[in-house]
Formats: sequence, structure tokens, C-alpha cells
Amino acid sequence: MITILILGLLMSLAVPSFTESIRANRLVAETNEVVGAINFARSEALKRASIVSVCARSSDTACGASATTDWSSGWLVFVDVNGNGVRNVGETVIQTHPAIASEFQLTSTNRGYVRFTATGMTQDGAEIFNLHRTGCSGNKAKQLTLSLVGRLR
Repeated sequence: MITILILGLLMSLAVPSFTESIRANRLVAETNEVVGAINFARSEALKRASIVSVCARSSDTACGASATTDWSSGWLVFVDVNGNGVRNVGETVIQTHPAIASEFQLTSTNRGYVRFTATGMTQDGAEIFNLHRTGCSGNKAKQLTLSLVGRLR
């Protein structure tokens, strides 16, 4: 009986810690999805020697308003023939990402798109992305900074 009591006590201490580890791993996984898409867009711009954009999506084939800063509904990576940061008819979508998990929110500070030039640099300057669990902030959030030269950290 004492063994069961001790085991129950140990479990009550371990489970909350394990739950927090799972949450932290989900945040890292979502962060890696964003990093992967942005790095993919940059490498495609270099490979194709043309402008490639990533935009916050409103559907599987359309970007949201360029002024939106909410990327939680997912994003598109596409060849941006006219370089306006918005997918137009005839511009090829090369990657689509679905909405992130509903427990998270992904926002940017300035705009709903990132454009990479044929040299891999961002056309519009630096951008900061914030990914956090809905209702949380501080050390429970991730911040990604995209520099002018296209480096993400």
C-alpha cells in the first residue's frame, strides 16, 4: 500500500513536468516549420534567379491582405513574377503550408509577406516573427528575426 502511495506521489510530480516538455516541443516544431518555409523560399529565389515570396495565406491559392500581420492561417511560397508580395493569377505556388495548430499564434511586425530577390536578400528589409501559445508570452514564445541579407535567426 505504501508503495502505491509513493508511486502516486512521484507520478503527480512527473506528469506536469512532462506536459510542459510536450508543449515546448510543439512550439519548437512549429518554429521549425516557419524556418523551413522561409529558408526554402530563399533557396528557391537563388535557384530560380527570380523573386520568390512567402505570404500569409487566406486560401490554398491566395494571400491575405498585404497589411495583415497574422500568419496563423498558414502561408504560401510562390514565384512572384511582378514582385508585389501578393500571389496573382499565373504565379506558380511552389509550397503551401496549412494553418498552424490552434493553440499557437504566429504574427509578423510589419507585413503579410516576405520577398526574396534573385540574390537571396529580402526586398523589403528586416522582419520579425513571433510565435507563441495563445494567451502566453515571455520565455514561452519564440521570436525569429529575418535580416536584410535573408538570414533568419
